[in-house]
Amino acid sequence: MFRRIVLHLSAIQDQNQLYAEPLIFERSWKIADSGISAEGLFQAIEKDFAVDHDPEKNIYTLSKQLPGPILITNYDPNILCCEERAELDDLINPWVENDIAFDIRPGYPGGEWPIQGASRLGSFHSILNFLSHALGEEAEYYVEKDSRTPPLAGNENPAQTMGMIVADKQPDNIDMFAYSHGKYYTVDTTGEETHWNRNVLQLLYVLFRLTITDTKSLGIPITISK
Repeated sequence: MFRRIVLHLSAIQDQNQLYAEPLIFERSWKIADSGISAEGLFQAIEKDFAVDHDPEKNIYTLSKQLPGPILITNYDPNILCCEERAELDDLINPWVENDIAFDIRPGYPGGEWPIQGASRLGSFHSILNFLSHALGEEAEYYVEKDSRTPPLAGNENPAQTMGMIVADKQPDNIDMFAYSHGKYYTVDTTGEETHWNRNVLQLLYVLFRLTITDTKSLGIPITISK
C-alpha cells in the first residue's frame, strides 16, 4: 500500500500538480478581560499572539499561528480554511518533525483516489538497512500501481528501489564497486533500469551529505515543484 500511495503522488507530480508546504494552522483562546490590564497583556504576549478585544462581551481573543508537518496535496493549500487545517492537524496528531502528511482530494488531479494520512521519514541508516535486506533476506517484488492512479511518466515503476549486483568476483566493465566479506557490490547499470538506479544512488549521496553537512553549505535547494 505504501508503494501504491507513493506511485500515486508521483503520478500527480508528473503533471506538476503536487504541492508540498508546511501545514500552518491557527489556534485561539478566549479570556475574560475583568481584572486584566490591556497594556500589561500586550507587553506580555504581543510577540507570540494576536489579540482582539470585544468590549461588549468583555472578552479578549488570543490567536496564534502554529507550524505543523509538511503537507502534500493535489490542490493549493492556501484554499484551506482554519477549520480544515485544524481537522488535518487532529487527524495526524501526535506527530514529530520528520512526519509528512498527505491530503489528496476529489476534484483535483489524482482525485480519483482520495487519500489522507501521514508517513514518517526514516533515518539514513534505516534506508541503508532496507536496501541491504532487499539483497536477499527481504527481496523486493513488483507492485502494480492502483487502477485509479494516472499514467506514470516513462512508466518508471521498477521492482527494486535500487538494483544491485552482488558477485563473487569483480564485475567486468564496472568503474565503481565495493568489496565486503568476500563479495563485490555494485549498482546495476546493465539493464533497462540503469537511469533509475543511477538517480537513486545520486539521491543517496545527497541524503548522506545532508546527514553530515549543514544544508546551507551544499548550495542546493530541496524543493518539490508545483
